[in-house]
Amino acid sequence: MEIDFSKIQNQTVTIQDFCLKSRFSLEDFEQIPVIHRSQINPINLHGTKIITNFIEERKLHEDVPFKKGLFRIIDKAKILDGNEKEISKWLFRRGLPFDRKIILYIDEGNTFIITWKIFIKYFGIFNLYHDDIVVFDENLQWAILVYHENEIYFGTNKDFIPRDAFSEYEFSW
Repeated sequence: MEIDFSKIQNQTVTIQDFCLKSRFSLEDFEQIPVIHRSQINPINLHGTKIITNFIEERKLHEDVPFKKGLFRIIDKAKILDGNEKEISKWLFRRGLPFDRKIILYIDEGNTFIITWKIFIKYFGIFNLYHDDIVVFDENLQWAILVYHENEIYFGTNKDFIPRDAFSEYEFSW
C-alpha cells in the first residue's frame, strides 16, 4: 500500500491557517525564507487521518524503532546540544534526492508534505517540541523516527552502509 501524494496534496492548507490550529506559531516559520516556505505544505486533519491510518495499517512502530522485518538496515544518530551540523550531515548522507517529497508526521494535528532538502535544512524547527517524528516517502522504501529521547533512527531496505559516528553513545534500542 502506498500513500497517493496527489490525494494528500489536495488536503493541504496554508501555513497561516495551519498555525491557527496547531502547536506551531507563525513565528516558528518566519525565519524560513519565503522561497523555502512554499515547499512546506501543512496537511489538514482529513489528510492527516489518511496518513495516521497508513502508519497504523503498516504497523510501522509495532516494534521500536520499526516493525521487525520491515527494514534490513537501521542506522542511528544522537541529537545533542551543539551538534546540529553533524545531524544535518547524517541526514544528508541518507543519499535521498533533495527534491524528494516526503511526509513529516508529528501527530494527528501536525503533519506536512515537504521536500527532503527542507527537512534537512530546517530540522531544528520541526523538532522544536522534541516529540516523536516520523518521516517517510510515499511507498515506505525508508523511514526515519526522531525519537523523543534525542535519537534518530533510519530504516531502509536499500543498500546502505551505516556509519559508526555515534557508536560511543547509548541508545534506547
